[in-house]
Amino acid sequence: MKTLFLLFIACIAFTRLTQAQERPEVHIKGSLRDMQKQPVIYSTLSLIDSTGKAINFAISDEQGIYHFRAKLKAGTYKISASSMGYAAGIKAFDLGAEVKELQIPELVLVADTRTLAEVTIKSKKPLIEQKIDRLVFNVSQSPMAASSSALDLLRRAPGVNVDQSDAIKLRGKNVLVMVDNKRTYLSGDQVAQYLKSMQGDQIEKMEIISNPSAKYDAEGVGGIINIVSKKDKKMGVNGAVTAGGGYGKNGKYNGNTVLNVRESKFAISGTLGFNHDKSPTSGELNRVLENTTFAQSSSSLKTLNSGLGKLSFDFFLDKKNTFGLGFIANQAENDLSNTSLTFLNQNQNSNQLNLFSSSLSKWNSQTYSFNYKSQLKEEESISLDADLSRYNNNGNINYISQNINSATPDDKTFNNNRIGINIASVKLDYEKALFKKLGLEAGLKYSRVSTNNLTKFDQLIDGNRVDDVKRSNVFRYDENIYAGYLNFNARLNDKLSLQFGLRGEKTISDGNSKTLDSAFRLDYFKLFPSLYGTYSFNKNHQVGASYSRRIGRPGYKDLNPFIYYVDQYTANQGNPYLRPSFTNSFELNYTFFRQYNISVGYQQTNDEFEKVAIQEADTKLVKEMYQNFDKFYGYFISANIPVTVAKFWEINNAANLYYTDYTLGQIRSRGSALQLNSTSTFSIPGNYTAEMDMIYFYNNAYGIYRVKPNLYFNIGVAKTLNDKRSSLKLSVFDVFNSNRSNVVANLGSLNLDSRYRWEGTRVNLSFNYKFGKNTVKGAATKRKSSAEEQSRIKN
Repeated sequence: MKTLFLLFIACIAFTRLTQAQERPEVHIKGSLRDMQKQPVIYSTLSLIDSTGKAINFAISDEQGIYHFRAKLKAGTYKISASSMGYAAGIKAFDLGAEVKELQIPELVLVADTRTLAEVTIKSKKPLIEQKIDRLVFNVSQSPMAASSSALDLLRRAPGVNVDQSDAIKLRGKNVLVMVDNKRTYLSGDQVAQYLKSMQGDQIEKMEIISNPSAKYDAEGVGGIINIVSKKDKKMGVNGAVTAGGGYGKNGKYNGNTVLNVRESKFAISGTLGFNHDKSPTSGELNRVLENTTFAQSSSSLKTLNSGLGKLSFDFFLDKKNTFGLGFIANQAENDLSNTSLTFLNQNQNSNQLNLFSSSLSKWNSQTYSFNYKSQLKEEESISLDADLSRYNNNGNINYISQNINSATPDDKTFNNNRIGINIASVKLDYEKALFKKLGLEAGLKYSRVSTNNLTKFDQLIDGNRVDDVKRSNVFRYDENIYAGYLNFNARLNDKLSLQFGLRGEKTISDGNSKTLDSAFRLDYFKLFPSLYGTYSFNKNHQVGASYSRRIGRPGYKDLNPFIYYVDQYTANQGNPYLRPSFTNSFELNYTFFRQYNISVGYQQTNDEFEKVAIQEADTKLVKEMYQNFDKFYGYFISANIPVTVAKFWEINNAANLYYTDYTLGQIRSRGSALQLNSTSTFSIPGNYTAEMDMIYFYNNAYGIYRVKPNLYFNIGVAKTLNDKRSSLKLSVFDVFNSNRSNVVANLGSLNLDSRYRWEGTRVNLSFNYKFGKNTVKGAATKRKSSAEEQSRIKN
């Protein structure tokens, strides 16, 4: 590592020396203001030479400040600025021969007297953008977004798979899910419920980052998926209302309201939404172990009612100092009824077990955030973020078990489960331009997690409820993580840019199962380097290479050694000896003509952990638990190829081919998998847009499991009404009722085959209305420092 760092510094020094005799680079800076002296943000500026040719471009930041860096001769130049709602502004200046830095007087833009209703914007972002460091799924361009939840949209994202248990993976690997660069504080079922409560109409894009820099938390061996909300940039009062409903085999409806208030010294933003979803599922599970066969069929009906509220305040103390407060509340109620029929055949002796269960779980979370940012100097800033989050889950399950071949009465069991999790974190970030071509990012972070899990079972015996001590459990887990990072960015010349980062994390965790009188402790310090480089041959051809090392930490529940029984023959168990996994990831990508991209990559993981199924020969009980694999290797190649068929018809194509190789003792699971996403978008006269989705999986793979091929289609149509503020959107999901999951696994002498079906074809209709003013900037979005810790919460 020391050698790499010295080589990195040597490259910078050599480049600076070789460029010493070239034309000097000039740094030009200035600011944009409107007639009320407010900053004009995200405006496009052009640097124009004496011939009238635009030789450089810039974008104003949130303070209205812009920068140009270019090698310029002495002479006369102009800066031209343009922004929606303003007339174009021009500022001329003379540049002397020896000038290396120039401050341009403030450029004031005058509001355009024409109304925005008269302006037609013809350009739009493509549905899928491949940038040099991430793939961007611009869901706001999709007519189906308003009728979808965030989880539904993730199912359509290239390279992403959401399985039958709503676990989210990228190319078969676990990922860190973030919302607006913040962690959701949830994982497992809670992540799915939280994402289901987020309406797609309020999402701008989804960023898929396979090799994040050292600035990001090291969690997530498959990388990061960042869900970015729409951010309003208008002055005054504005917002939107969305309402929708749909039907598959049962009804569903949702609603969402957004309100923004922005003045010169403060901004307030609020969101309130709800979602009702009633949907059935069905499945079959077959297991074979030597001379024993196990066949189970099940059906369930889930009713989910969830609500999500957000509130944020930003206070602009002056041009350089801003602090904000944020609050997020999420609440859900999940009512689930399930029926399963199990047939067991051993040596030609048959037995049938029927299980009926009904459950009601209620969970809620609250997150309080504080953030402060100060622009110390023009290219130097510091920010502080602090979070406090509380999560609670209370659930009750009633079981009735019938053994057909036994004279014993029905077994009635009652379960109560309570989970409480507290997370506190604080992080400090610092950014500074050390030299003209070298920038520094540095930061510190501390987080503490405390969890309490109580599981209690009672049995009905002779009309009385009696404690089932063998199935009751109390588990506590505490974790402290201390982290720090350094990140250097260098633009060596107009073609070559490099980035080097190093993150260190110290983890101390303690787990204690009082019921089993079992305790464990983990204490380790690890380094996570990252390297990144890009080279532009010309404006049409660019290559990039990246490397990162990341960690996969087990979910809190996955470390609990207690056995959770589903029925007499099925159970889940935690593993207190589960070790964190460490992944080295390499990627090389090539972008040509600014829209086509091909990427190849390689991953190697130590102590990769995935679920395995183990069957006890005497009781026939099958336990699913996470285990560390001996070795894991993965290879992938992906391509994003947009095609313009006609002026009204565009097709975005994304393909991901990957190969995984897992080894666990004498067992080896390996194979290739393919995912294809093809989306056609149509522009239809009369303010209509339409979209058709095709999603195909071939042999999706993770751990010992292989998912058989699956193909399904979605379609959507949107209509903008005459008032230009209202729109109607109609979506049909799983048009041919073909979306299903068929998973097979082989582990020694145990063979499994499961088939799972979702609700099937469903139709949704939504209405959206936007209100308020249409000038300048809206409220900022709160950051959260405890992002990494929250994603590991599970039921």
